[in-house]
Amino acid sequence: MRANDISNYDALQVHLEKRMSNNLEFGASYTYSHALDDASSASLGSLNNGDFRDQLTPGIEYGNSDFDIRHRFVINYAYQLPFGRGQRWGHDAGGGLNQLIGNWQVAGIVTAQTGNWFTITDAITNFSTTDGGGVVGFFEVRPNVVGNPNGAPCVKGTLFNTCAFADNTTFFTFGDAGRNIVRGPGLQNWDFSIFKLFPVREQMHFEFRTEFFNIWNHVNPLLGPTGAISEEPVAVEFGTPQFGQPSAARDPRFIQFALKFYF
Repeated sequence: MRANDISNYDALQVHLEKRMSNNLEFGASYTYSHALDDASSASLGSLNNGDFRDQLTPGIEYGNSDFDIRHRFVINYAYQLPFGRGQRWGHDAGGGLNQLIGNWQVAGIVTAQTGNWFTITDAITNFSTTDGGGVVGFFEVRPNVVGNPNGAPCVKGTLFNTCAFADNTTFFTFGDAGRNIVRGPGLQNWDFSIFKLFPVREQMHFEFRTEFFNIWNHVNPLLGPTGAISEEPVAVEFGTPQFGQPSAARDPRFIQFALKFYF
């Protein structure tokens, strides 16, 4: 037995970095990429709902990979506030004053990316590829495409254009909706931190930090399920009440505090 799956990946990666100077350092990265294959999950099920229509002809499923993210941008930064001993303001501060105003730092990571791709299947009873008893067997039933799936949503609250699909009523056909043709929702996340150092003596200090994850509490909806790959992603099943609706969301804002002692 030999594997006959096909996959390709091409990318453009750009990175800009500024080393620490004038109390500031940052880095920025951008990736434009395209991953294609005819099976991302080896027919074991997929959170993206992308199994074969016909396992005898896997080549017809060649398209966007489940993990394909076309655009991804990440920027990280750290800035030491210019207060305290040796800094622009309060450069002669000592003792308790320096402990109060000195050694403050802010840092953060901003991430933005486009969404993964999903395959639309047909949940409505369809005998076009069955044995007449509703048993699909080795076939995955898909609807037909009648519009732009990634156009403006036609139903309020949905994450893609659900009106771009119609039930396949032609017997002995699979439906012409290709694999991974619907782009899911993207991601936007801002993490932010505040640090404060309290020097004790040489090579010994306390560090107090406050960290905000998803500081703006931005809602990042999910189209697919969050469980096992065998879980049916009903949000991408044409004919279900949940079709096109967000099924979950990424983490909301979290805040954590920490106190560390370095020696």
